[in-house]
Amino acid sequence: MIALTAQRRGVLVEITQRTPGFLCQGDLGAFLDCYFVAEVLARKVTSFYQDDTKKPSSDKIQVQQLGAAIRHFGIIFPESDIKTLFLGGEGLRGTKSARQLRNGYVHSLSVEDRAEIERMTPVLKSMLNDFISATCALA
Repeated sequence: MIALTAQRRGVLVEITQRTPGFLCQGDLGAFLDCYFVAEVLARKVTSFYQDDTKKPSSDKIQVQQLGAAIRHFGIIFPESDIKTLFLGGEGLRGTKSARQLRNGYVHSLSVEDRAEIERMTPVLKSMLNDFISATCALA
């Protein structure tokens, strides 16, 4: 386990202060606000991990590498929840990850994904907030 430097901790905290501002759009907006912040944090923590370990960098979130980054920095967050939040691909209706739902709505304006987001917002928003808090707990 490697501690995050003060500079890296500052970067993570700054990210959480840049809320996108979609909350006024109801459950969909609340989900997107949380998801976008969590996604940027996930990418940043993964980037720090890649720098430390000299792993090749990628623009895409890879759940295995994000899990390794979380372990690397001692971030306390259930690895099983990483898949629930950040698994890519298509997914199946009713079991899509937060990322799959976000992609389906943002890239295709999928009515079905929007409905699933609105139905799942309390659960997903709670998990996303837990991820945000865990990532910044060290900050």
